[in-house]
Amino acid sequence: MGVDKTGKKAYLVTVDGRQSASVGMSLAQLQDYMRDIGCYNAVNLDGGGSTTFVSKEPRQDVISLKNRVSDGSMRAVANGVGIISTAPVSNPAIIDIYTTEEGIYEKTPQTIYANVYDEYYHNLSIPIDEISFSIDGAEGYFVDNVLYPLESGNATITARYKNITASVEKYVRYEKQQPETDKMKLPEETETVGTKIAVLGNTKYTNILGLLYANRAISKANAQADAIALVGESLPNVTKRATKPLVYGDYYYAAYKQNNVLIQIDNSKGGMLKANPSQWGRFLSQLDATTVNNVIITLNNNISAFENVNELNLFKQMLEEKLVDKGKNVFVIYDDNENTQTIENGIRYFGLKGIKGVKSTDYTSLKQCFYLLITSTETETLYQIKSIL
Repeated sequence: MGVDKTGKKAYLVTVDGRQSASVGMSLAQLQDYMRDIGCYNAVNLDGGGSTTFVSKEPRQDVISLKNRVSDGSMRAVANGVGIISTAPVSNPAIIDIYTTEEGIYEKTPQTIYANVYDEYYHNLSIPIDEISFSIDGAEGYFVDNVLYPLESGNATITARYKNITASVEKYVRYEKQQPETDKMKLPEETETVGTKIAVLGNTKYTNILGLLYANRAISKANAQADAIALVGESLPNVTKRATKPLVYGDYYYAAYKQNNVLIQIDNSKGGMLKANPSQWGRFLSQLDATTVNNVIITLNNNISAFENVNELNLFKQMLEEKLVDKGKNVFVIYDDNENTQTIENGIRYFGLKGIKGVKSTDYTSLKQCFYLLITSTETETLYQIKSIL
């Protein structure tokens, strides 16, 4: 813990350690960190399994553990440092608006909650029926605190209690759907017009039949697409056949094509951090700077290759907050042992098998070889799952 030079600001810092997600810090590293965040004086308390940080956040009624203790559970300790508010309860000053759902979808009722606090963040426990709600920007209406959004688009949700108000910007997403009824999905044989991006699965062949169909997949992508991306493994004598701009490799890369940005991420060693920590900074900057409508992200390994579940959750959260909530179309495509397709919180996830599993004597295995073709214009984005046969 530490204080700044004025003695008016205190810092409580917890560093997790003794685990794969965080090995901890040396005293010298901790010293540098405390100085960097603004500490003038600081002291290191007992470390190891007794390192514990708990707090009670807004919207919470009880104290909860915030760090990942190295023992796996909290250790009993004799003493600690606590911060307790002794401020008196005062008049309403702050409204906190929130929802317990992952997203807001058109034609799907959504309960909106609000807490009213005084200036010291005492929860005043105002009954929800004394708070009024409204929506602007996207068509919809409220019945009590239940929102009925009628269309997708940018919306401003406002809560009012007496003379105080608070607003939050939300993007009302398209109606919840399963992949088989996805509005963007077209039948394979449908002809489309627009900028086309082809994403192919594994093209690393192990026999002559695999070679023939790896080359066939590249040839079809050359004929149909304006740019090509590969996930999974490949070989130089396959990739060199691409005559259109090709996104493939074990490194971070981004390329723009009309109303699309292709972002290639390396998660080959158990996640972005383990493969190359600098990817995260570039990735977040890319998301913040994105003005195009379609973001196509390719992973060179299966999405389950993220060993740290917190990193995977953060990856998904950033896509939702920085892209989906702003009305962007997001595709995450990765190597898989099966062809898979899901929609999760507005993000379309595709696992592509490619020619993986093609046997030299089994032509029926080729029926499972597909690639993804994404077509976009200024007004719409569509996709097709197409066979390489």
